[in-house]
Amino acid sequence: MAKPWKVRGLVPTTTFRVAARFIVATKYAEMASYREPAVEQHDEVALHDMRIACKRLREAVALLRDVFPPKRVKRARTALDDLNDAMGRVRDCDVFIEWLEAQQASDPSEAEGVMIADLVGSTQRERTESLDALAEMLPQLFDDGLPRALDALTGGLRVRAKGGGAGG
Repeated sequence: MAKPWKVRGLVPTTTFRVAARFIVATKYAEMASYREPAVEQHDEVALHDMRIACKRLREAVALLRDVFPPKRVKRARTALDDLNDAMGRVRDCDVFIEWLEAQQASDPSEAEGVMIADLVGSTQRERTESLDALAEMLPQLFDDGLPRALDALTGGLRVRAKGGGAGG
């Protein structure tokens, strides 16, 4: 699992509201950094890391909610919940397939082997469908929904890729 990005740009005189903006912007940039490898390259590890980063962002928004306008927090949380649910459906398939393959490696009977193979096949199809649904929802979320909702929280603050600082 990838380590969370450090929030850069904070100094002792940073106000709580500005710090909250930096935190949300950093967590969003972290999550967005996994989009291409997770969805377009079908990288299971990147998908898992993106899901964890989404949870971190969702929790940051929840913890800092009193700093931001309630309607905007609700809009951001709804979009993040939808994204997390979609990633969860794919990840659940990955975990189940991994478990089934371990069962297959444990020398099952012929009948059990056939049943496991059928389950692997149907779960792989479900994973493909779930991944396609996720890929279909990402452009709207990443190009419109999330940026609009999160810009309302961050004041348009942008964080560059890991190693970079804040910009805006």
